[in-house]
Amino acid sequence: MLQKVTGRKKASTCEGVDEIYVKPKIGAILHAPTAMRHRYAYVLASADSQEKAERVAHEAAKLIKFHITP
Repeated sequence: MLQKVTGRKKASTCEGVDEIYVKPKIGAILHAPTAMRHRYAYVLASADSQEKAERVAHEAAKLIKFHITP
C-alpha cells in the first residue's frame, strides 16, 4: 500500500524538467508494472540534445521515492 511519495518538488526544480506526473494516490495498492500503460509516474525534460534531456529526466526520476508498506 502506498504511504506517500516524496521528492516531486525537488525533482521539479532540476534544470530542464518540464513536467512530473505521479498517478497513484495515497492508499493505493501497487504491483510491479508489466507494460508502459502500468507506469506509476513520468518525468518530461527538454534540453539541447536528446542525450542531455534523457540524463536530466533520469536524474530527476531518481529523486522521486515511493514509500510503501507490504
